[in-house]
Amino acid sequence: MAWADTFLRTLKENDVRLVTYVADNVLTPLIDGAAADNYFMSIGATREDEAVGTLAGAYMGGLRGVAMMQTSGFALIANALASLIVPYQIPAVIAVSERGNLGRVQHRPGHGCRTMRPTLDAIAVAHHTLADESDHAFHRRQVDQAGVHDAKPGGVHLLTAAHRRKSGGGRQIEVRNVSAPTIDAPAVKVLNRAELTKRLVAKLARDEAVVAGIGNTNFDLYAAGHRPQNFYMLGSMGLLVRFAFGFVALRPA
Repeated sequence: MAWADTFLRTLKENDVRLVTYVADNVLTPLIDGAAADNYFMSIGATREDEAVGTLAGAYMGGLRGVAMMQTSGFALIANALASLIVPYQIPAVIAVSERGNLGRVQHRPGHGCRTMRPTLDAIAVAHHTLADESDHAFHRRQVDQAGVHDAKPGGVHLLTAAHRRKSGGGRQIEVRNVSAPTIDAPAVKVLNRAELTKRLVAKLARDEAVVAGIGNTNFDLYAAGHRPQNFYMLGSMGLLVRFAFGFVALRPA
């Protein structure tokens, strides 16, 4: 059985249905396999922290997931792990393919590869490297320890896959200067955020879930009247929309 089939089978055994990812050459067998299987719900992301935010929101909505990415984008998820996944003890499995490891001709990704494991150690995230197919036997054990199998809150487990394939080149992107629109300042009415929050909360009538972004929006939401359906994010900058998106992934109504 191919390594990707083994990995996907292990996800099924642990009821991990959401697969959120940033496209990657090495992880293509996993991504394509999940997309072709109706058991999984595949959601692409443009940034790695968006993938983690979607995974976290989905768990709050009752859906277990895995995030897939490469080490080049790992730096984008350090804050999401430290301010969202770890403090809230959200079970998460993250699969990462390595770039810049010893012997690779690509030097630029080396910094991300060398700093990834020390960063994970610093925030107490367990990580395991799958160097060859003989390592795949403990896939299930690592997913279990992530707190996914028994649905108990646990830690995040990050699995890295040693990279042995060459990647293709990129393409040039044309950047054009576009003039910004002008605003007639005197005609703009300043909106008080705290007052607006109170008005919005007052209109809630069906136990709707409300997710507040970082900073003062948390205080505004709490001051408007704490509700069990409120979720206050600590410092996961930029992940509010993705978190909410993951939360409603199984709730289209």
